[in-house]
Amino acid sequence: MSYLRTFNNEGLTEDGSLPFDLVFNFSRLFDWWQNRANSDDASEAAHAIKVLEEVNKFEALKQSHKNFDELADYQPQLQLLFEPFFPEISTNFDYKTAGIAFKPWFFNLTKRLDSLMEACDNDIRVPMRDKDMLYIFACISVLNAHYQVNVPFFHDLHFDFHDKRTGAVKRFLSKIDARFVELLPTSKAKDLTPEDFKELFERFDDVRLWKEKIPPGSFRMEGFTIMSLFDVTRSEAIAALKYDLLDRDAFVDPKILSRIENNLCQVLTIESVRTSVMLYDHKRELLKPLGMGLGEKAVPSHKVSPLTFFGKHASALIIGEGKPLIMADVNNPGGKYITISKSLIENGIHSYLAIPLYYGGELIGVLELGAGKAGTLTGMSAYLLRDILPLLANAIRRLHDEIMNEIQALIRANCTAIHPAVSWRFNEAAEQLLERQRCGEKDAVDMEEILFENVFPLYGQADIKDSSASRNRAIQLDLIRQLTFAKDVLEAAGQKSPLPVYKDLLFRTNNFIDELQLELSAGADNRVQEFFHDQIDPVFSFLRSAGGELKPLIESYCTSLDPVLNMNHDHRRLYDESVKRINTTVSEYLEKAQAAAQQMYPHYFEKYKTDGVEHNLYIGQSMVENREFHPLYLQNLRLWQLLVCYEIENEVAKIPANERSSLQICSLILVHSNPVSIRFRMDEKKFDVDGAYNIRYEILKKRIDKAQVKGSLQRLTQPGKLSIVYSQEREAKEYQNYLMYLQSIGYIGNQIEKLDLHDMQGLTGLKALRVEIIYDPTFEGIHQSKTSEVVI
Repeated sequence: MSYLRTFNNEGLTEDGSLPFDLVFNFSRLFDWWQNRANSDDASEAAHAIKVLEEVNKFEALKQSHKNFDELADYQPQLQLLFEPFFPEISTNFDYKTAGIAFKPWFFNLTKRLDSLMEACDNDIRVPMRDKDMLYIFACISVLNAHYQVNVPFFHDLHFDFHDKRTGAVKRFLSKIDARFVELLPTSKAKDLTPEDFKELFERFDDVRLWKEKIPPGSFRMEGFTIMSLFDVTRSEAIAALKYDLLDRDAFVDPKILSRIENNLCQVLTIESVRTSVMLYDHKRELLKPLGMGLGEKAVPSHKVSPLTFFGKHASALIIGEGKPLIMADVNNPGGKYITISKSLIENGIHSYLAIPLYYGGELIGVLELGAGKAGTLTGMSAYLLRDILPLLANAIRRLHDEIMNEIQALIRANCTAIHPAVSWRFNEAAEQLLERQRCGEKDAVDMEEILFENVFPLYGQADIKDSSASRNRAIQLDLIRQLTFAKDVLEAAGQKSPLPVYKDLLFRTNNFIDELQLELSAGADNRVQEFFHDQIDPVFSFLRSAGGELKPLIESYCTSLDPVLNMNHDHRRLYDESVKRINTTVSEYLEKAQAAAQQMYPHYFEKYKTDGVEHNLYIGQSMVENREFHPLYLQNLRLWQLLVCYEIENEVAKIPANERSSLQICSLILVHSNPVSIRFRMDEKKFDVDGAYNIRYEILKKRIDKAQVKGSLQRLTQPGKLSIVYSQEREAKEYQNYLMYLQSIGYIGNQIEKLDLHDMQGLTGLKALRVEIIYDPTFEGIHQSKTSEVVI
């Protein structure tokens, strides 16, 4: 990693064209450390004194410098001074550096920023529409710092990094920390009056006036800045696309189209792409290109049928099924896509995407992307474009003189955060790595693995009872409803015009209804959808276009369908909403209860949403810093988990039956007394159990919800009951004591079932305790929780 970095950029000027001379020193940084050395915190003060003793040996660090290269001689000392502002734990994740204001100089870069500059070969540019504005921006900092004008002006400074390997340009937004900068007037500085300030703001863009009032070199700027960079490539590109797509000639004007293509390259992180958009005429079932398209041969200037242009199979995929055509390598299209591949190759296109565009559930056009190099455009490219497809659809609809009222919000990416209870261990590992690097160890590159040994696991779940059966029933009802509606239309059509084809379709419709009324067999959903797509929809489209008395009936049928799926979706939607409502209720209660549980004793916690909510907890000595672990804390957390399971049951029971489609949850806890080890996997940003023996615990978690009571076919988990799975008798005794407490406070019934469980693959000898939950209609959630009573 290079400690000093310079880059060439004509947007950054030299001293003579700024209102101040630039000199860098570290006097304010020394003052910062001196304040810490005088701190009342003994540990903090001792560390600061140690740092100052080390760096005070180098008098040159206390002097002002104009030669940037001199910093290289003091890299270890500067890294020591900068340690609080550049934690080693973030060096591989943050784009951060120290620098000199208005100079193309960086030093003390994080590893991630240094790697980025290496890939760009220091080709970094600061985009500015008007270079004279740089002087004005510098003057505003003078007005605020020296003249105390307090100008409410903000200007975002961007940096463009040009990757030499890929040809892509990445844009970063900078945030400047100027606490270590000091502005001092020179003999050239003038006394300005309120009238001067008024004149400057009235003629804001007159750089000559600014240079007259605040001449070049009239101040001296000393110190250094700390700059953090944030990758805004995608958001900036999408914002630019949004702006260009507002233009009526977006896909006609070559200049606008060129900007659109450049911004698409930013979104896809590729070097170049060619773009074409075709309108789709529903009535005539024809495509019409806007502009030239990917090439004169690839897209004709007149309307053409999708079948003629794309070919049979590609047309069926894009127009019929509404799915994108992805040809990463046009030269190897397979037998299906020969028609389109030939014309693409003739126009120099060797990688191709065709994506259908929808507005209000209606196909209105097709977006084409082409690249000259095979493998450039893939399925990942189609995924990355998902955010801008509504914008493209909106632009096309506007070209049809129709207005779009809403645009879908952009989806933000989330990154996995380190749980607060174990963040201390990551800090410790980073500090150890820094110490190794200071000692000159050449192999000190990566942080040590984060492993917590001998921790006790707790697992629980609130699983939705018979979720698969309920989901299938919802699908079954939706299909029957749509088939019944279609049956009514076919009967009316047969009465009006007794064609044999109507009788044939009616016969097959009745067969599907009879079949579905018995059960939802495997593949029935797909077979019914294919029947509607291939047989019913074309006939209804013909009858609708013919008008007459059948048209209102068919339009009523179409209204009953989901606009995106083109199928009846009411029951499935209600089911999904019910599952979401239950999961949200459980998840939110767990989060609130966890906030209190962490005060008892720090422990690791995570949860997952499926058809229900699962949660994992790990507690043990290795997970805490400067605090002793005692088995009493584990017992406390186990009792807390039981109480929370009861309270979650009551929270779900409070949801009105119609809002949860009468779905119920089954609560389950797994007891595992033997400690395990968990390791943090850097690649996936998550903890996993470590070691072959510990894997058995993971297998247990995945299978116990399907466990059956031995000697019967009865599932262990039942609505209204709490099940506790264990394998050792001492575990049963411990939990029986907890259950007696729950009985005393009226949470569970008097009977405690002690059950043996059927052996499962790889799992034998499991047992369970099961108790009836007593619901309390007056339960008021976390405010009435008993969990606080078990705090130790």
